[in-house]
Amino acid sequence: MPVGDMFTLLERVGNKLDPYRGRDQLWAQTELVKLYEMANGKSPRATKPTPGTRLRSRPGSSPRPVPKVVEDTPGEEFKPDPAMAHSMAELRQLLREYWGWAGELGSRRVAAASGEVFSHSTAAKLIAADPNVPLRQEYVAGMIRGCGGSEADQQAWITAFRRVRQATRAPRLKVVGQ
Repeated sequence: MPVGDMFTLLERVGNKLDPYRGRDQLWAQTELVKLYEMANGKSPRATKPTPGTRLRSRPGSSPRPVPKVVEDTPGEEFKPDPAMAHSMAELRQLLREYWGWAGELGSRRVAAASGEVFSHSTAAKLIAADPNVPLRQEYVAGMIRGCGGSEADQQAWITAFRRVRQATRAPRLKVVGQ
């Protein structure tokens, strides 16, 4: 890297080194480390976390595993049935009921156990049955997985999602005579 380019970047980054702007300062330090490594012939370190790592985790801590859901006793079934949904609003409400049936886990725990399909804030909105969050197939599967549901539960919920989505879509018109 030419020295002139390095000084240009240093000038650009130097304006961000303000003690009251922590995120920008962290960005500037990361850029300086990358520049130093490239100038010395080293490959720059990865600055993004690898999939599966937690941001802002405490040293030595690990996410608590989500316990598997304890099924109801035979003859007393309280688990919400996704086959009862006829609209996306009903499916969203049943998803909230499933979360309650599974033990009302926190949104951060659900998001972590979902396989990082969504953030904890999206998990909180799904739990609250917020109609502003679009209900997508991966969200439904992640929510069931995040609540400790089995593969069979995920399959039932995905099937219900597809059925409701197909029923709410406008029918396709066929062109006749061409």
